[in-house]
Amino acid sequence: MKIIGLRDFRELRQSNAFRVMLVVVTAVTIAASVGISIALGRLAWLGEETARPLLVLIISLVAYFLPFLIIMAFTWGFASLPVIKEKINGNIECLLATPISPGAIWMGKCLAIFLPGFAIAVISTLIVLLVINLTAIVPAAGVF
Repeated sequence: MKIIGLRDFRELRQSNAFRVMLVVVTAVTIAASVGISIALGRLAWLGEETARPLLVLIISLVAYFLPFLIIMAFTWGFASLPVIKEKINGNIECLLATPISPGAIWMGKCLAIFLPGFAIAVISTLIVLLVINLTAIVPAAGVF
C-alpha cells in the first residue's frame, strides 16, 4: 500500500494538473484572506462583546468550508487519475496479480490523492484564519 501510494503521489506531484490546482488553491487562499478581512474590517459591530458569538460563527464557517472545498476539488480533480493511468499502461493487471490485496491497492491510490489535498487544505485554512485574526479581529476586538 505504501509503495503504491508513494508512486502515485510522485506521479500526481509531477503532473501539470497538480501545479494548476496549487495555483488555484493559492489564489483562493489569498482571495479569502483579503476578502474576509476587508469585509470584517468594515463591520461596525466587530469590536462589541455581544457580537462575539456571530464572530465565532463566521470563523467556524471559514474553518469548515475552506478545507472542505479544497479537499473536494482535489478529490474531483484527481480521483480517476491513478486508475486511468494504470489501466492505460496495463499495470493494473500486473498489480492485481501480485500478492498485494485489491483493498491495499485501492487504499494506496486513495491516500495518494487524499493526503496531499488534506495537507494543502489545512495549511490554506491556517493561513486564512491567521490573516483574518491578525488584520481584522485582533485590532477591533482585542482577542485572537
